[in-house]
Amino acid sequence: MLNTEIKYKTSTDSNELYRLLKEGNLIIGFIALDIDGVPNMEYSKLVQMSYNKKWKSFDLGFTFFESDFDKIGFEQLCLKYNLRFIPLNEDLISLI
Repeated sequence: MLNTEIKYKTSTDSNELYRLLKEGNLIIGFIALDIDGVPNMEYSKLVQMSYNKKWKSFDLGFTFFESDFDKIGFEQLCLKYNLRFIPLNEDLISLI
């Protein structure tokens, strides 16, 4: 879908996304559509994002291991793939 067609309020705060994932939250977001191996910044796909403690890996629409942070940091990864996520309602989380 075109990024202009996304009607949700999204965040690009990579530090917040990192924290939420490491806390075990399941996050819904958008990632740049990969066209011929190149992230396209005009189109995105809907993805489910999570963190796997056992493998120390992030599922962001693709799998990325923490051990790869020496090659590219989490913030740079988010920028490269135009990662955006739907922020969690912290008021509702505290009720769970």
